[in-house]
Amino acid sequence: MRLHKSRFSKVTVSVLSLFLAVLLTIPSLLGLGIVNAGSNPNSDYSDNQKYRNDSLIVKLKDSAELELDQTSNFAPKTNKLDTKVKASKLNDTLNVSGKQKVEKLARQSANSSSVNTNVSQALSQYYVATVAPQANMQALVGKIALLDSVETVYAVSKPAPAPTVNNYTSLQKYLKASPVGIDSAYAKTIPGGNGSSVRIIDLEYSWNAAHEDLSKAVSTLVKNGTPVDPFNDNNHGTAVLGEIIATDNTTGVTGAVSGAALSRVNTYNAERGWDIVGALQTAAAQALPGDVILIEQQTWAPSSVGGYAPVEWEPAIYDAIKALTTSGVNVVEAAGNGGHNLNDTAVWGTTFPMGKVSSGAVIAGAGSACAAPLNARLYFSNYGSRVELQGHGECVTTTGYGSLETGSTPNGAYTSNFNGTSSAAPIVAAAIASLSSAYETLNPGKVLTPTQIRTTLIQTGTLQNTSIGTLSGNIGPLPNLNRALGTLTQPADTTAPTAPVLTGKLLNGKPKLTWTASKDNVAIKKYWVFRNGVLYAKTTSLTYTDINIARRTKYIYYIKAVDTSNNKSVASNSVALTTN
Repeated sequence: MRLHKSRFSKVTVSVLSLFLAVLLTIPSLLGLGIVNAGSNPNSDYSDNQKYRNDSLIVKLKDSAELELDQTSNFAPKTNKLDTKVKASKLNDTLNVSGKQKVEKLARQSANSSSVNTNVSQALSQYYVATVAPQANMQALVGKIALLDSVETVYAVSKPAPAPTVNNYTSLQKYLKASPVGIDSAYAKTIPGGNGSSVRIIDLEYSWNAAHEDLSKAVSTLVKNGTPVDPFNDNNHGTAVLGEIIATDNTTGVTGAVSGAALSRVNTYNAERGWDIVGALQTAAAQALPGDVILIEQQTWAPSSVGGYAPVEWEPAIYDAIKALTTSGVNVVEAAGNGGHNLNDTAVWGTTFPMGKVSSGAVIAGAGSACAAPLNARLYFSNYGSRVELQGHGECVTTTGYGSLETGSTPNGAYTSNFNGTSSAAPIVAAAIASLSSAYETLNPGKVLTPTQIRTTLIQTGTLQNTSIGTLSGNIGPLPNLNRALGTLTQPADTTAPTAPVLTGKLLNGKPKLTWTASKDNVAIKKYWVFRNGVLYAKTTSLTYTDINIARRTKYIYYIKAVDTSNNKSVASNSVALTTN
């Protein structure tokens, strides 16, 4: 359940009242409502199964000028009357609802690394309010959303089921060469390609660290509060770890990046329940630039569509993830098993989530792996432009569950049908860890940024299968470590692109430029547009219209091509255009 204050900023009071009345009587995009069970076989959950009725998260506006005092009330930082009024209204609304306590969402930590500091700063305006159990939490959220001091408010989620889908039986193939797998075998021939220079931090629960093939998992739990497994199971996390770091020996299975260091952080605890934000803060204290955080969770999609969504749909989680990726830490999150189009602006905003820029995380979709056609979108996988890479969403052989042997003990259990975006995300995380680790090993003291890693894996990956008969909807390519790691061992690209040929004319009074595509030995990244000798714009297109012009003025343009290694072509021919 989520209301964004910014959506109401220009609406009149009467319209706001009408909106709130409607919100409280019917299921809505932003509020809690009855899940459309027909949208997904795993989505038949009521609101009280999805959200807590005694706690909510509030994000204050940066300009609210409020702080939390020692009595768990919001207090004004200044003596301005309007600030005092804001504090009073927020306190009154919470007190009437039986407020028990309010706490900052960002936790104090002795770790002062730049990663940890950035995450804490991103969460600095968030608070968790515990109130008396509400018969209608939706109404309380609606009231708080209307307050001038509040940017975002939403009920605290309960954990959604782990993003798995059953009923697949074929053996997994993700360690094999492209186009079947990500070619982990080749990766291990490259120094650092086995993940030995990075740490993977797995955020979830349901691990069996005593499994015979998970020796690396022993003593790796970094506690986020008092760990609790809400599903009382020891298989899901065990299966994820098997894909990534299972011991490289002649028995059992082998992890794709078995050389990587490992940390595990629980996403559920006795103190706060489902606590992804707390887990991310705990992980931030462990992570360094180049490391990989894997979020093996999904959250509830809006009631209007039902089912599941990537966890960054929740604002505080998005902000924490963005701070992590900005700090150089790679984050991978499961796309979720909702079967939803994340490009649907009516549900998710102009861009997922809610019109925000990319968090920088890789959202991993689930592709086919049991039989041809390979690497096509599976029906349950969420999809869209933000789903940038895929892993196998079926037929994954790994540790746990026990379907491969009759009567196996938990410590010796293996399965051949781990699936869903749960099985896909670890494959993507392994590819990222391999590439990041190999680069650090081959280039001591240097680290690839999350953007560089994501771009490389997308450009070199095995394309999604979109042939006739496959499901539409983008889930991105399957990583191909043979090609991706090849970019690290090849000689540096010093060849500049050829110069484009430029033409131009006035169209509706504005200069419109058109040029030919440049050629390069690798790939063109962008074209730079120069106006009167100064870099004026950057574009990936072969055309540009200059709209910021003055009347009766002469402008001289030329273009330069820039390749993926930032080599620049010589300037194109110049074109002079005089406006009317």
